[in-house]
Amino acid sequence: MERRKRVYYIDGIRFFAVLLVVISHFNVGLEQYQITIGGTHWIIPSIFANGDFGTLGVSLFFIISGFSLYYNYENDFNVRTYFKKRFLSIYPQFWCSYILVFCYLFFNYKEFWFEVGESIPTKRFLLTILGMDGYFLYLGKNFYLIGEWFLGCIILIYLIFPLLRVSVKRHPLITGGIATIIYILVVIYNPFKIGINRNLLIQGYSFLLGMLLVRCIFKVVNRNVKLITAVICILIFIISINFRVENFGRFMITISGISLFVFMSLLFETFNVWKASFVKIVNKYSYDIFLLHHVMISVCLRYFRGHEYSVYEGIVLIFVYIVMLSIVIKIEIFIKNKICTYISKYKNSFGAGASEIL
Repeated sequence: MERRKRVYYIDGIRFFAVLLVVISHFNVGLEQYQITIGGTHWIIPSIFANGDFGTLGVSLFFIISGFSLYYNYENDFNVRTYFKKRFLSIYPQFWCSYILVFCYLFFNYKEFWFEVGESIPTKRFLLTILGMDGYFLYLGKNFYLIGEWFLGCIILIYLIFPLLRVSVKRHPLITGGIATIIYILVVIYNPFKIGINRNLLIQGYSFLLGMLLVRCIFKVVNRNVKLITAVICILIFIISINFRVENFGRFMITISGISLFVFMSLLFETFNVWKASFVKIVNKYSYDIFLLHHVMISVCLRYFRGHEYSVYEGIVLIFVYIVMLSIVIKIEIFIKNKICTYISKYKNSFGAGASEIL
């Protein structure tokens, strides 16, 4: 497969999205454990008129995923190679992270803590193996520990991407029009039990918008057009986060997400923010951060329950959390690499039939 030139400014947007999600969840943790920093339950305010940093960051993640996948596979696509890469990019790290967190919790609680107070059917562990436990948690308690609902949702979207790719490539306007109608109907009527922000059709629409940006819009090279577009997008974003729309805030989240994505794309294309070393580090470990950041917030903050800190002490608390998260990520990567190396040697010793994942 011919490899296309990498779009580096996507790294800057991904860094920003990671930051939004982590800040949002950290603020939730501060309130949950009754910790104050400078008299408030947040490090910086993460709530805006129609949502919060978390919902905005997730919207950016789906747009980034759609943009990146379609950009890489627009002209050359092999189904077997595609699914193999998706499998290897998701499951080894997920399984290793799950085992690591499970071992910690088992050591800490001295029992299978997830069975306390409620018996869970063993067959639901299949959802965990597939990375779908967080997404289907709304249907009943299961063995969910890490990954959030986002992981299951993006896996489902990855499964239908080959069909979306063909549709966008051949009929972009029709595909976008039909998807928009479905999106509007779901937001207005919402007949599903799952929360609106976690709905596959809603987040799939953000993913599709990322694909359509590559297909129809980002091929524009005129600098004046890009400048005007950037100005319009930042104005739309400012309006969308400051003016609340009762009952239909989901529209504004999608609008703020896509407008912010386009603005940052044009901004980072001009100013090479993505070259900063800390941006590169966060991008390199973004999936690991995504898998482990939430549980590490709970592990870290519960030791400081009920404490009141000044702003400077709060900065130290955040630094402690970052150090702990970094250590756990390094341990998880070390374990994963050891296991993969062992499987690779086993495969080389006994032939390709021993394993087809490496």
